[in-house]
Amino acid sequence: MPGEGRAQICFGWGRNANSRGAGVDGARAYVVTGQPEKAIDELEQLLKVPYHLTPAWLRIDPTWDPLRSNPRFKRLVEGGATPAA
Repeated sequence: MPGEGRAQICFGWGRNANSRGAGVDGARAYVVTGQPEKAIDELEQLLKVPYHLTPAWLRIDPTWDPLRSNPRFKRLVEGGATPAA
């Protein structure tokens, strides 16, 4: 995918990062590079573990504004699980 390399270069992190904080930045990188589905994939994984990222935070953080119309993102901010692909 064209923006994939840019996302990893943008923040220097990818799926193999060792900290959950890198996952949030990775999701942000995917938003910036126009890869909403990958961003939501990251957010789904982060919401499965105890962490400061919550559906409530996703609702108020303007970082995620480009994802607001996405049905998968809407389910995340409502606290619902997304169906498995």
